[in-house]
Amino acid sequence: KPSPSLPSPRAPASRPPARLLLLAGLAVSLSLLLVLPRTPMGIVFGTISVETPKHSVIRTLANAPFVAELRAYPPAVGAKVTAGEGKDKVSAEKFSNEAFGVLAKYIGVFGKPMNKGKREMAMTAPVVMEGGEAGGEGAAIAMTAPVVMDMDDGMKRSSMMFLLPADITMETAPVPLDERVKLVEVPARKEVVRKFSTENAEKMAKEVMEFLGKEDSLEVKGRWSLASYNPPFTLPWFRTNEIHVPVEEVAAVKETKAEKAETSEKAEKA
Repeated sequence: KPSPSLPSPRAPASRPPARLLLLAGLAVSLSLLLVLPRTPMGIVFGTISVETPKHSVIRTLANAPFVAELRAYPPAVGAKVTAGEGKDKVSAEKFSNEAFGVLAKYIGVFGKPMNKGKREMAMTAPVVMEGGEAGGEGAAIAMTAPVVMDMDDGMKRSSMMFLLPADITMETAPVPLDERVKLVEVPARKEVVRKFSTENAEKMAKEVMEFLGKEDSLEVKGRWSLASYNPPFTLPWFRTNEIHVPVEEVAAVKETKAEKAETSEKAEKA
């Protein structure tokens, strides 16, 4: 009786060459780098997808022991909450969370905006639309960056401000329903700006203030503030933060005085 034939052994499956796997991995990584910034997930990796304040860089502070710029900013309108003000005071101890919540409700981040809508506004991220006349539905306002926190002399946060979109003026800004939110005019200004991500803000600001105290060409005109561009869930090393110090160029002031003196002298001779 013939013996049954045994099945031939199956040849082992061939593996893709290591070089091909490496190229495939690089392709996937590149795709993620290109796609993620355009998705909500990109915010986790530091993508700033909202309007930021326009500015011009006057110069880089080459003699500073750190990287910093002297910038010029145009006028703006801000929505501001100050610690200890209003009937329902924002406590200094829990200031950051409470103030952010109050301001976020004003512009409509968490639902119906806590403001009186005045006009139809441009559609920008996340959404800008008017609900009706004053006293009607609130107008959602585009979330912008950065969130600006002012520091008092004790290095504590004393106020928080959202800068409103550039097309909003004091006349067209929706009126806040919460008395703790104040609309403020932010004048054109020059500021020394130092950018960082995870470092200690107070330490960074102290270094900037110490440098400016010895800098002859710039005069400090107010307290420093912290500008934060990312939500809390952005990975720390991808965050964008800035120290802002309002200044005036001393050289420019001297030139102006010299020009006035020259004009006065010419007038006397005439």
